[in-house]
Amino acid sequence: MGGVIDMEEAPMYQEIMKRGKLEIIFRQINRRFGVISPELESQIQELSNQQLDALVDVFLDFSQASDLVNWMANQE
Repeated sequence: MGGVIDMEEAPMYQEIMKRGKLEIIFRQINRRFGVISPELESQIQELSNQQLDALVDVFLDFSQASDLVNWMANQE
């Protein structure tokens, strides 16, 4: 249908999905590592939806907060 945006491509849908992913990721981080720096938290919030999906996939492999920091450094 011409002119109809697929719901999954709509900016509002993408933002809602991102918020949900961030909520889950931050819950996992807080449970495993405790409080992280505001700078690292801000960097995570800037990740794209695709990067957040990748973080969810690799997070269980992290054994310490430095693993997360190193992974984030490779995302820039």
